[in-house]
Amino acid sequence: MENSRADNTRRAYRADWEDFTQWCNHHNVVPLPAAPETVALYLTECARGLKPSTIQRRMASITQAHAAAGYGDSPIKHVLVRSVWRGIRREKGVAQQGKSPTLTADLRVMIDHLPGLEEGKLLSVRDRALLLLGFAGAMRRSELVGLDVSDVVETNDGLVVSIRKSKTDQEGAGRKIGIPYGSHPQTCPVRAVRAWKEAMRIALETVQEQELEAAAEDSATAPLYNKVGEAPDSADSSGSLGGSPLFRGVDRHGNVSPKRLCDRTVARVVKRALLAAGRHPEQVALFAGHSLRAGLATQAAMSGASERSIQDQTGHKSLVILRRYIRGGSLFRENAAAKIGL
Repeated sequence: MENSRADNTRRAYRADWEDFTQWCNHHNVVPLPAAPETVALYLTECARGLKPSTIQRRMASITQAHAAAGYGDSPIKHVLVRSVWRGIRREKGVAQQGKSPTLTADLRVMIDHLPGLEEGKLLSVRDRALLLLGFAGAMRRSELVGLDVSDVVETNDGLVVSIRKSKTDQEGAGRKIGIPYGSHPQTCPVRAVRAWKEAMRIALETVQEQELEAAAEDSATAPLYNKVGEAPDSADSSGSLGGSPLFRGVDRHGNVSPKRLCDRTVARVVKRALLAAGRHPEQVALFAGHSLRAGLATQAAMSGASERSIQDQTGHKSLVILRRYIRGGSLFRENAAAKIGL
């Protein structure tokens, strides 16, 4: 049961259930099994400060907790709770405010203003690869930072990216997406990823060489070679990064971390690049890691790409969700009012 849900989903359910049980304890009512009146009053209090989407997730958490404990009928299904939920939706509205998409024009400006990119500054080389690959691949944050070096293979046509697991593919069936060469070298995702992989390889080899030199100076406690004359396991004599993380941390001194980036870093990279490009902080607050994924779907719709081709790239299971982006990108491309001769 623990492995049946994604880590983020489990954390959210756990936090929601803790909030509900604390509320119940404060009001001296039973949380499990909860009476419909208890849940109705809890939702009413939640409505004072939470968004409908958050309240809906808390309802799901309560349902999951009851199911896991063996109670077949969730109080959420009771007519009283459902009536309260309808009232909350009518009063507060259910429209969700999504993050602003980064379009191609935005990416070009962001890449142009990455500090030290022309001089080969490692942080900017990594950020360019992350931004362009995340945009061209329409990847979720977790998919992007979850890539290993071996998941990204360069071919004559571009990059073939293997996404081993994603939000909508928790069982790891996997899928492949193609990333074609860009028309402009500076914003070509294939060239950007190639440059980052090479820069990362050189940086890691330099660290390995320094470690081997330090080991050689103290061979009594850390011999350079083992009994068969081979280098220690920490040294990769082939120079290949293999199954190691593609996107890693880079500190201000240009040192590459062996650890994989966390998904929250994608949002930081997007915001940092926008600020460097001169965007006002209030505008930057409207963007996040999801802006890359939303941006590809929106830009592709604006450029006349078909729903099928956009869905193939984004991996959306639902056309309803995908069409939110497509609709925004097609407001003026296929507008009935433009064809009536005003």
